[in-house]
Amino acid sequence: MKRKIGLTATPMPKNWARAIYIIGKRKLRKVDHNVVIAFVAVIILLLQMFIIVTAVNAQEKPKGLQIGDNIPDVTITNIINAPASSVKISDFKGKLLILDFWATWCSPCVAMIPKMENLKKEFGDKVVFMPVTYQSEKEISRFVKKIRDQMDIKITTATSNKDLAVLFPHRELPHYVWIDGNGVVQAITSHMEVTSANITKMLAKTDLRLATKNDGRIPYERNKPFLIGGNGGDGSNLKYHSVFANYTEGLPSRSEVSVDKLGNTRITATNTSIINLYRLAFSGRTTEFIPANRRVVEVTDPDPLVWNEASSGYKDWKMKHGGSYELILPPNLKEKAFNIMKADLDRLFPQYNATVEKRKVPALVLKRTSAEDKLKPGGDKPYLQYDPFGFSMKNKTLDNLLVQLAVIYLQKSPYPILDRTGYSGKADLTISASMSDVKSINKALEQYDLQLVREHAEVDMLIIRDSKTN
Repeated sequence: MKRKIGLTATPMPKNWARAIYIIGKRKLRKVDHNVVIAFVAVIILLLQMFIIVTAVNAQEKPKGLQIGDNIPDVTITNIINAPASSVKISDFKGKLLILDFWATWCSPCVAMIPKMENLKKEFGDKVVFMPVTYQSEKEISRFVKKIRDQMDIKITTATSNKDLAVLFPHRELPHYVWIDGNGVVQAITSHMEVTSANITKMLAKTDLRLATKNDGRIPYERNKPFLIGGNGGDGSNLKYHSVFANYTEGLPSRSEVSVDKLGNTRITATNTSIINLYRLAFSGRTTEFIPANRRVVEVTDPDPLVWNEASSGYKDWKMKHGGSYELILPPNLKEKAFNIMKADLDRLFPQYNATVEKRKVPALVLKRTSAEDKLKPGGDKPYLQYDPFGFSMKNKTLDNLLVQLAVIYLQKSPYPILDRTGYSGKADLTISASMSDVKSINKALEQYDLQLVREHAEVDMLIIRDSKTN
């Protein structure tokens, strides 16, 4: 008789049943020599089973394909807005194939759509961009329609796709995989590397080394203290406590202000820039930075604060000047959290002096164009929803719209966003527009007698200067 364990077959001793029976009946005193041998064999067998199962469980899960690997000739299915609903990897032989893992909720993914459209026109049939999403066709159909209506871009994408995600596992989006004309993986990058210059070099087969996206592979739980017990690294780059550490390869770039169950306040910013730390500290808010258009850098050497695209790659700059900061405070210091963070920054970067001052600058000012109240709420349950093509709120204050305009929709605008409506109550407002375009927003706001008007205004600006001791 044989019992199979995995792929290993181990013979069972002939007298094993008798041995177990005798043991069960407590007749060990008169057990013969053969029975003892059978009993020992049973014990050895059980140990073998334990060792095999433990070894199988201990095996690491495959990490997917790496740079230099050949991609198998898999079939990509569920493709929409294309001549065929499925293609094989071999169909792209001789061309540079860039897999673009994306989702509709991913802001950088959406921002890349017009950029990739321009790259398609520039390189023609030499390069194929293949967007891939885990979302179903039903989930993204509304989004695809809005992209077509607002941007005049027809998105071709594979939907409900899991096979490629198994081959190229990732945690953060967007995620790009570069595959050459021979089916060899040449690079795995973030969206920062998808540029005309890099594609040109890749097609020319020069010695191009793109920065690899490590995708947060270091274990990190945001509800635990950073760098304690190996959370986010081994602590070898610890620089300052409350804690400040140099750029840590593999950590995501994010910020958060929260209060835990014990009432402890936690400010965390991982792999971010120095200026973003100042923007967070001086915001005095738990949800967003001071917008980039409300900060002024007046220093002799701005490179540590502001990335100059012409002088270095973004990743190299961030590794040199970026870092991670965390502050954890007991409940009695909650109201002093941002002041303590400012004091930390003064100690960490004594070469700078940061203040908030009023300056008269060009701004986008939200104003009412009539005295009629077209914002009066209908008494519905408070509601807030927004995406790149619209904003909707019920029974909410107007500052919700202003925050989204300043921090998300018009974050790249050089003009600060101000509220001069004088409307302090709750409001209902629903608009459909290209939310990164002021003209489109204003057209949608006409129904509420609201307009964004450009004019000079006194604005609280974050000013960063060289310190007197620098």
